[in-house]
Amino acid sequence: MKKFLVILLSLVLAATMAIGLTACEPDDGPGEPIDVAGVYTIDLSESGMPLTVYLQIKEDGAFTFAADDSFATAKSAGTVSKPDTDYLMIFSEVNGETVTTGSKTCHFTEQEDGSLKFNGEIPYGKVTFKSPMTNDDGKEVIFYAIPYTGGGTTENENTVEPGIYYGEYTTGKGEMGTVYSYYLTIREDGKFTALVTFSAMGNDCIGYDYGTYSSMGSACRMTSAVYDDKETQDDLTEALTVDEDGVYTADVRTSRMASDTVKFEVKKLTASPTEVIASYEGEHTVSMGPTMSMSFELTLDIYADGSYKFTAATDGEDPSVETGFLGIENMISRAGILLPDGMETPGDITLDAEGALHGKFSMGAGSRQDVTLTPVAA
Repeated sequence: MKKFLVILLSLVLAATMAIGLTACEPDDGPGEPIDVAGVYTIDLSESGMPLTVYLQIKEDGAFTFAADDSFATAKSAGTVSKPDTDYLMIFSEVNGETVTTGSKTCHFTEQEDGSLKFNGEIPYGKVTFKSPMTNDDGKEVIFYAIPYTGGGTTENENTVEPGIYYGEYTTGKGEMGTVYSYYLTIREDGKFTALVTFSAMGNDCIGYDYGTYSSMGSACRMTSAVYDDKETQDDLTEALTVDEDGVYTADVRTSRMASDTVKFEVKKLTASPTEVIASYEGEHTVSMGPTMSMSFELTLDIYADGSYKFTAATDGEDPSVETGFLGIENMISRAGILLPDGMETPGDITLDAEGALHGKFSMGAGSRQDVTLTPVAA
């Protein structure tokens, strides 16, 4: 009898443990229809980014974020389940690449009006947006997915692509007005550069901008390494957008003297500008030992978009040519950056009181030298 009770007790404990383990397993979603299945839109305009994101949730729990309602290209995807009162999104793919299960998640709750209220981070292509977040005006923004009843088309299918954009912004009126000629280059490597020229008090002025950008469909948000205190996602203060009619709008700072950004229309150029806005020249000697040296004739041309061509020529050798972006500010700081093609980190350049430019340029064969270049008279 005692042996029978021991066996019976063991069976009861085993059954209890089995039930407990089963109860602890999360609800994976597939197998039972998800009651929030459908297509939704998320308006990101309050974050400062005029963009609509589309979300599709299928009955088996599979979800997809995309730039349009065709969902042909997924910005991110995964599965959704409801382990408790909140829904849990587990991302398995971001920007076409597989991610570790559980490394990227986000929660949402269903509201009485059928919308979905997000709490967490949502990876979307190359960027991530948070809910809640604080926008540039200091306002807390919470993102909601709203049930979508449209289908087949989108209001704005245009996207901001890498390239060179140009526009003019005018302050004041008549002869007292100032015209800013603004060139913006959205680069393939995730960086942007900008050069602006204008006249002030009879002087030809130059300003520049430089940093990184995040592009999502019709909006490109730029993080300035010149105007922002630090280069972080929280400091996205400038933008380039395109509307459904293909009109591009820049929302940028045009100089260090500007207290805020301004908006004006820009156009995408089909070719790089050929106008030279400044030319410099100089000489430099490179020592090659106790008794040998090489002398170089130096020229530098800076184009309207900030691109430059630097040439170092010496007798008997092919000239060394360097190209890239040169940003200079000649009003307040009298300093700037030099970003040669193929280099990740820019170098510093300065202008002295006489207008001479000082910086480190290539003399060929991987040799970069500190040189001084003087302005060429117009």
